[in-house]
Amino acid sequence: LGGPCTGLCLQRAANSPSFGEVNAIAVDDLGVVHLVGLVDRQDLNYWRRDAAGNWDPPILLHSTENIADAALAVNRNGDLVIAWGAGGGNYSSDLYVRERSAAGQWTTARKVAGGRNPTVLLDGNANWHLFYDACADAGTCSHTAIAYTYQLPGGSASTYNFPVAPEQQLTNLADTALAVTPTGTVYFIYPEATNFGAGGRLLQKTFNPSSQSWSGNTVIPIQTTTVCEDLFVGHDGTLHLLCIGGFTVQHRTRPPGGSWSEPENVAATNSSVDVYFAAMDRADTIHLMMKFGAQGLSYFTKPRNDDWTRRQPLANIDADPPWSDVGIWQFTAGVEVGVIGGSFDDFHLRLLPTAISTTVSSVAKSVTIPAGIEQPTLSFMAALYGGNDSVRATALPQADLGTAPFSFFAATVTAGITTTTVYSSATPTDWHLAWADLSAWRGETVTVTFAVQQA
Repeated sequence: LGGPCTGLCLQRAANSPSFGEVNAIAVDDLGVVHLVGLVDRQDLNYWRRDAAGNWDPPILLHSTENIADAALAVNRNGDLVIAWGAGGGNYSSDLYVRERSAAGQWTTARKVAGGRNPTVLLDGNANWHLFYDACADAGTCSHTAIAYTYQLPGGSASTYNFPVAPEQQLTNLADTALAVTPTGTVYFIYPEATNFGAGGRLLQKTFNPSSQSWSGNTVIPIQTTTVCEDLFVGHDGTLHLLCIGGFTVQHRTRPPGGSWSEPENVAATNSSVDVYFAAMDRADTIHLMMKFGAQGLSYFTKPRNDDWTRRQPLANIDADPPWSDVGIWQFTAGVEVGVIGGSFDDFHLRLLPTAISTTVSSVAKSVTIPAGIEQPTLSFMAALYGGNDSVRATALPQADLGTAPFSFFAATVTAGITTTTVYSSATPTDWHLAWADLSAWRGETVTVTFAVQQA
């Protein structure tokens, strides 16, 4: 129903330019897309797509043959920061930052540190927090450690420090999770050691902007194979940690002043999760994409104070683009826009309805039911995503169509002025065979209507 690409298909972004190699993508709460890409392997550019779908001319950030890495971050106010490495080799690259205010004013690019592989956060006061790989020992650079530099009041950069002691051998940000609150408190979750042996632990450290120091080593027990890389902070201060454990993605929460919950499996499958990407929108709904081998992308959402729900998957995920070749694949969610970016010049946009909107589709056909059939039966295939197990739809396609906060499906038969619901369901299911008895209309010409509300 509804035809191809009705709000849930992967599409090439309309009128999008060629980005070259996509380095980083973010979407702010206004639905504005921010993107950093490398053109001709030496020109680092910034592109911006407004909420109406219009692309601004690109802005050249840096031009050199030695662009190392780039990252960007947005806050809930629409402020932006971009960080990148350029020049040198190994870990002698210079790290630069440049900011754009929500009003569109740019600062001048400036060097703030030395290292590689930056990850940047932006708090509610538009102060940036930069994590990167740096030499743990001056001069020889025999090994690396995670360094941290942040923006001081007035705009200058702090002296770098090591949140985790270099002797603990946390050499890069892989398998770590970072988040910042609007007031500038930073949470850093990392594995205690690179090899857990028979078991393992995650440790949580917290940066306090008032004392400008790190504290704590909160322990989060995990299984040996658990890897945690996504951390979100809700409006109420609740932390949400997403990890891959076993065959699925696990979700943990920690309320302000409380303890971490036990892991909740988002979806159990017979095949392991190849990769997942997640984001939290301004309503504190978590959006999660998971790829299970040849099964393609599965899409789940978790609204604030509600359960995880499996949503409709991307309809053409197997055809476009070639996901096995994707180098940069990131899912972020704003209010009405979600983005999936591919490598090089493949950039795809997925329009995501707001949490309170619904999509209604229906198709009708006039049929004559022969009088001589002993038990005329209407059979069809149906699937429903975003439904509600406890609700049975009985009023489609009349009063409730387009108003219920969940998805539901119905088949109706109209004879004259009388419409009868012969099949209805609000139970979330994958594709399955369904049927309805049409014996009451033997010998009549009726209108059969299939209708679905996708919440």
